[in-house]
Amino acid sequence: MSGGEELRRSQIQVPDVAEDIDQALVALSDEQRRSDAASARRREHWLLHQARSEGSMPGVLTDLAERSTPLALHTLAGIVVRGTLSAVGSDFVAVVGPADETVLVPLGAITTVQPEPGSTATIGDRRAPTSSTSFGGALEELGAERPQVSVRTVSGDRVTGRLEWAGRDVAAVRTPNTAETYVATAAINDVTLP
Repeated sequence: MSGGEELRRSQIQVPDVAEDIDQALVALSDEQRRSDAASARRREHWLLHQARSEGSMPGVLTDLAERSTPLALHTLAGIVVRGTLSAVGSDFVAVVGPADETVLVPLGAITTVQPEPGSTATIGDRRAPTSSTSFGGALEELGAERPQVSVRTVSGDRVTGRLEWAGRDVAAVRTPNTAETYVATAAINDVTLP
């Protein structure tokens, strides 16, 4: 090779092809990561939407019971029952209150459920375990024990005394001043066992 050829080659700038390819691959890789992240966010959003559309009150209550989440149940009678769910029956819940009292609340009497602030959110998208115990069945079992109770109706009436018995759609409470007071179970807002 002559001196003139060497001089011409040294003056010609040859682009660094390897560096250009590396930059192109980095850019392509970055773009793919952004695209994958966006796809993952869309999928997560869709799955959350699907789960929320299948949420139910019994499912929410079951989730909260399993976590022992302190909560406030608001009822048709305007009563707020505070405590932790100890059981979810087929059509009622049992709440253990701050003074260790147990309150039975039919699902139909619950208007809103407020878990304590800072609790993990739930959507109740799974089926609640089917319990064979109904509200009427629980009252019948309690009637055999004849415990002291305070029964509140959805209209706000309160009957306090000893639960004598419960039937298909009625409960009998013996108060200190009367023989028995009969309460339609469909009208019960809550039953408190001190």
